[in-house]
Amino acid sequence: MTPELLRDIAAVLRRASGILGWAALGEFVGHFAGLAVPDTLISDTLMGHVAAVVLMALGSVGALARPTPEQHEAELRSQLAYADLLFLRGLITEGERNRLRERCLEKLISG
Repeated sequence: MTPELLRDIAAVLRRASGILGWAALGEFVGHFAGLAVPDTLISDTLMGHVAAVVLMALGSVGALARPTPEQHEAELRSQLAYADLLFLRGLITEGERNRLRERCLEKLISG
């Protein structure tokens, strides 16, 4: 397996675990909310399942709409490489290069 494939698999698993976390939270909240409603109207288990499905759907939309951290990291790494390239070509001074690198590294570290 190549490192790229392993990174892709890890990204998919990370998103899937986030979505399952939202489903578990929905199930938990739904069960406790269901305890406040009499079972003659709706059972607490059904209410838990409904809340889990709703929160899982919302979590899925949020996970798919958000860019992956790997894309952000790759962009910052390419900016670092570009700053180095500009310095090597003599288009920017060493001070400008260091300022650009500091900004990129701060963004990379802060996430």
